[in-house]
Amino acid sequence: MDIVSNFSFLVQQLSGFFWIFSNRLFWLAVTSQLASMIAKMIIVSIQNKKFSVMNMFIYGGMPSSHTAFVMSLVFGCMLEPSIGWKHPLVACVFVLAMIILSDAIRFRGAVDKINAEVQELSERTGITVNMPRFVAHKPEEVVAGIIFSFVYTLLFYLFFGGLFR
Repeated sequence: MDIVSNFSFLVQQLSGFFWIFSNRLFWLAVTSQLASMIAKMIIVSIQNKKFSVMNMFIYGGMPSSHTAFVMSLVFGCMLEPSIGWKHPLVACVFVLAMIILSDAIRFRGAVDKINAEVQELSERTGITVNMPRFVAHKPEEVVAGIIFSFVYTLLFYLFFGGLFR
């Protein structure tokens, strides 16, 4: 291939980027995460007896919006007529989802422990350190995110599946 055909191919591929906005799986994942963030805001506002839009953006919390995002993509791939349960893409997306869910619980849990140690050290030394709290998800928050994403995916395909044909 010469430079002109390479450039033409590159322009063609890059111009296809905007088609993502007509992709059902893209909208499913994005709206699922947004809906779970709104649900988290409502739940935390009720628990704190004080409404705050900023509760949408806290780390941790119920349901896990990371979980809802990635698991709605998994469930969407399984329900997508052109993909289906047996397609290799479902296995790839599922493996990525497991990595993200494991990270939400285990790795971020380690960050929580480090934060607690740094906070304790700062209290003993008198040095003020602002560390974020509650970075990790509890397993029940992740399970709630999985259930949320499953129900959301079913409702999405039921009501909006025909918009993307």
